[in-house]
Amino acid sequence: TAKEVYAEFVHRFDDDWVAKAAYIRRSIDGDSRYGYINGLVRLDNRAAYTLQAQSGETTWQGLDLNLAGRFRLWGRKHDLLIGANHSKRDETSLSGSVGIPQVDIYNLYVPDRPIPFRFGSNTRSEQSGLYGQTRLRLADPLTLVLGGRVSHYRSESQTLLPTPGAW
Repeated sequence: TAKEVYAEFVHRFDDDWVAKAAYIRRSIDGDSRYGYINGLVRLDNRAAYTLQAQSGETTWQGLDLNLAGRFRLWGRKHDLLIGANHSKRDETSLSGSVGIPQVDIYNLYVPDRPIPFRFGSNTRSEQSGLYGQTRLRLADPLTLVLGGRVSHYRSESQTLLPTPGAW
């Protein structure tokens, strides 16, 4: 299941300048169960089979603020964009499996059974940055484009299963 909320606010100033703020929040969660032949098929058409289950939940949020406009320098109009943004992502994932020693691959019947989660983790990450760009119109056919970004990124994980761990 996915859910998303987005909002953008724009303010236009009188003299070709625009301020923008944008926010997004997205959450996704899901469960899955599946099975597969695990290993070689024997001459009697039997093989080991694995049932697997997974569950996960992810939330992502982002905010971007920027200011863009034109300014006059050296008798010409030039463009400037400056901004800052920040995003955060939190994720939880769980998984487990159950082995079935023998199945007939031509008459595959695997009764539904509980699959306990044996592995799990939490992960969270954050990123923020400052950015800017300018377009300097040096002559009618010549524009110099300068820009850059400074970023900071941090991520950490925590084991949930089999034993809860520290961040």
